[in-house]
Amino acid sequence: MIRLRALGAPVIASLLVAAIAPAAFAHAIAGMRVFPATMSFDDPGVADEGTWLFSNISNGGVNQNVLNIAFAKRLTHSFAIVASSDYQYLMPQSGPQSAEGWDNVTVASAYQVFVHPASESIGMVQFADTIGNSGNQGIGTPYSTYTPEFAFGKGFGGLPHRWRLLRPMAFTGALSVGFPTDPTVPHTLNWSFSLQYSIPYL
Repeated sequence: MIRLRALGAPVIASLLVAAIAPAAFAHAIAGMRVFPATMSFDDPGVADEGTWLFSNISNGGVNQNVLNIAFAKRLTHSFAIVASSDYQYLMPQSGPQSAEGWDNVTVASAYQVFVHPASESIGMVQFADTIGNSGNQGIGTPYSTYTPEFAFGKGFGGLPHRWRLLRPMAFTGALSVGFPTDPTVPHTLNWSFSLQYSIPYL
């Protein structure tokens, strides 16, 4: 369990911002289609927003609790800057040794490449820098990682009338490559996809 007292000033400040922030509205929209974020990756839209995501993962004998906090601010209608980090509590399933603290800070710029209402399609590119040594020792890495990403969404509202029950379907995805500044660390290819079905779309 994450001890809230250990999260410190960043979380307290985030709670204050969330308390006074205006109501959030869906922003990844193309025509009649809304593309929501998923539990594993964000939506393909640029907007002013703050997000919180908690996850619990068991991997390699370690129970990992992660609280992700991210904020995005548009500078123009199509361009935004983003900042995010994770607070992690790592507890091995065998043995008393555990670790907790902030992961490295990630800063990014995002650009809305296209929004096509008629075809219910949307695309966004993002370039992120996860800054080395910006997190707690033992949680963050000593090297930085540069990550270009392309995120997209496509709705099926244009299908003919005989396929009308499939019109609420949509497909979203994100593709990225991580380039660590440490030459001994391999590059990583990341991909996420979702198939969605929206009852309100009917």
